[in-house]
Amino acid sequence: MSEHLLRECLYGLNAELLRARPGDEGLAQRLVAALVDRIEREGPRFHEPTLMADWAEAAALEPEELRFELEQAFEMVIEELDDDEEPWSAHRLLELAAEEPFWVLRWSQPGEGLPSPTRPVRGVPVPLSLRPRLVRILDELEITLFDARQALRSVHDAVPESTVSAALDRAIDAISRLSDGSSSPDARGPSPRPSGAPRDPLRALLRPGDAGTSLRTALRTIQRWKLSVHFDASPDDDDGEWTLRVLERLYEIEWVEPVSSGTSG
Repeated sequence: MSEHLLRECLYGLNAELLRARPGDEGLAQRLVAALVDRIEREGPRFHEPTLMADWAEAAALEPEELRFELEQAFEMVIEELDDDEEPWSAHRLLELAAEEPFWVLRWSQPGEGLPSPTRPVRGVPVPLSLRPRLVRILDELEITLFDARQALRSVHDAVPESTVSAALDRAIDAISRLSDGSSSPDARGPSPRPSGAPRDPLRALLRPGDAGTSLRTALRTIQRWKLSVHFDASPDDDDGEWTLRVLERLYEIEWVEPVSSGTSG
């Protein structure tokens, strides 16, 4: 199966985990729904339009039976991971679920993506020019916390909460200034604003909104995942780009090109 599709599944499942609340009894069902939705929606783009049906056939199950088996496996794995008390993300969830007999998928093919279909903007419209700056802010946050972990005596020791909070404060402040069009390391004034985009497009990230999760809470949770001994970002690199891709799915960010206000002629 395509690694491109695996990426979409991992980002989508991690976004769903960020929406979850402690003791959420319906988490397994929602995660399975998110997984199936990603496979069915993104599969055609990666030349795998019948993956769920093919999976059920290979496992000698009816489609509804496969979904039931997935829910049962996810419930069992979530309970096991929660008992371990180590922060976990979607990669660990899929890794353990893949040990079940019905899991015949093998994420081994590099795959080849197709262009995304043209469709109306449905999420939060954010100028594309802000994206690399966001990545740099997230990279700085993660390098700070990585260095703090490296300074610990054991990989099982926790990074001091004061260090985590201070790093989050700096990241949120940098994103706030970026949203306001204030100065940043490589900025020369506010970026052009696309037609119909909000005045401060990143403000949607600084409030919980429909996702129900504030940006600070999401970043804190993601960094807890990344500071875990078992964290694995593969098939991608463990960096700010990975984090931003999860946030894109959580807040349904739609990157848009600036629209020129001038007229030709």
